[in-house]
Amino acid sequence: MKSDLWVALLRHWYNMICGQSYWHASQGLGPCFQPGQLQDYYRDYSTKVVWHGDVDQSQFPLVREPSGKPFHDPLVFAQKALGHWSCWLTSFRQEEAHRQAFLALADWLVTAQEVSGAWFMPTMNKSIYTVPYNALTQGQAISVLARAFSSTSEQRYLDAAWRGLRFMLKPMEEGGTSRSTVTGLVLEEYPRYQTNTVLNGWISALFGVYDVLLLIDHVEIRDALEASLQALIIALPTYDAKYWSFYDSSRSLASPYYHRVHITQLRALELTFPSHSAVIRSTRLHFEEQLSSSICRTKAFILKAAQTLRQPPVTVRIQSQAC
Repeated sequence: MKSDLWVALLRHWYNMICGQSYWHASQGLGPCFQPGQLQDYYRDYSTKVVWHGDVDQSQFPLVREPSGKPFHDPLVFAQKALGHWSCWLTSFRQEEAHRQAFLALADWLVTAQEVSGAWFMPTMNKSIYTVPYNALTQGQAISVLARAFSSTSEQRYLDAAWRGLRFMLKPMEEGGTSRSTVTGLVLEEYPRYQTNTVLNGWISALFGVYDVLLLIDHVEIRDALEASLQALIIALPTYDAKYWSFYDSSRSLASPYYHRVHITQLRALELTFPSHSAVIRSTRLHFEEQLSSSICRTKAFILKAAQTLRQPPVTVRIQSQAC
């Protein structure tokens, strides 16, 4: 089994470095991204439209658990939907197949949503998490539904987005995915008893709040967005290792892929929230300097490789079990 894990780990690294990993495809700003409008998503997910894994009878993606059991992952559905949306926009709204694929995935998200507004994450149905839900999935599913409403004016999409947002903003103590701190509101990708906030998940969840605010100018949404932005601005320096970025608040180094994601996310925040742009820009420029430095890249690669060997990513463990 250990040799299988090594094979899977090497395959994982090779695919990621060569840009052949579905999970680590290059993502810059959405090509039609425009702050203040429900145009393109802030990140370019267009490479996500092609799924090479298993599918069900409706051709929807199936992800496999380490045990080999297939399941529908709402995060995969949300990101694939955002990819189809981006492709539709970049075709000047001419390629109707992408719009229909986007709406089919949005419909699945409406159907799969629990009464509480949550989307169940099978991979998080573990004792280390307070709930089997996360703010990243909530935020990106909300962003899909907001765009589905903007395209169709069908109320069911807006209702589902609102339910999803209300659940995401519910405190962890009440079974939700947010955490109130002295600095503001934190949106947790992995709600845990031992706090460990993932930077990229928090930012994506925050954009979900923003997207609903573009449709519903509600004081609760505005307050939540400002409280989360405030907490994020204060927390940003703690994600700087001085030579690279940290993936989470436990000081786990970001992979080269996630370091680039952080730069893209900060650029999107900078454009979207000009009142906070000075602080955000400073961090973004620092991360870009680190990425351009061969010394920083080498140091980060070696230390991240050591961390990954100690604790391989979930996708690697799944691959090794499938060998």
